[in-house]
Amino acid sequence: MKISPQENITSAESLLSTIKVDPNTYRWFTFLLTQKKVANIFRNNAENKPLYAKLSHSISIQQILVLFSIIIITAIITTNKIDLCLIFVILAIIDFFIEKNKRLYISQLAIILILKDIGEKDFKDLTLYQICSRLAKEYGITSLIDKQFNFYNIIRNFLIFVTLLMVTLMPITFFFLPFLILISYVLIKILLRTDIVYRHL
Repeated sequence: MKISPQENITSAESLLSTIKVDPNTYRWFTFLLTQKKVANIFRNNAENKPLYAKLSHSISIQQILVLFSIIIITAIITTNKIDLCLIFVILAIIDFFIEKNKRLYISQLAIILILKDIGEKDFKDLTLYQICSRLAKEYGITSLIDKQFNFYNIIRNFLIFVTLLMVTLMPITFFFLPFLILISYVLIKILLRTDIVYRHL
């Protein structure tokens, strides 16, 4: 369930659902929760330390999986051994289940942080973007709405550039062009949501 800027957050459950389901909200809270200041809060809290440790463990495993995936893809390209694709599929399946658990950890930790910094009484009267703006000021990061603006602005400009490049420089058919644009769109979204790029949006 997505929450628009005009809607009020009425419960922790609705906010929990939004964080898990909406990719932009989930990515922003992942970014927030991996900040050093936030990490120290959870690591110094005996009650929440185990949950944060699970999140850190999930992130580390995913980073290892990405590294192995790059190696496998490189091996497939250089050796033409299609059977290596099976390993890639296995890595993708493992990542799917890790990501599922990671979303649960992120949403639970986000709610804990919101209740700590804003309070249950106050956050019910705030929109999602207002909550994120207050947390962004508290921890010195870019707000969700600004991240979203930068994210989609880059995607729009990139797709315009790619389209013009393909049309002017590449001898491709009209029916093949939408397919290439779709691939470009998916790849740029994946790239922008990687940790090293997202932190600079």
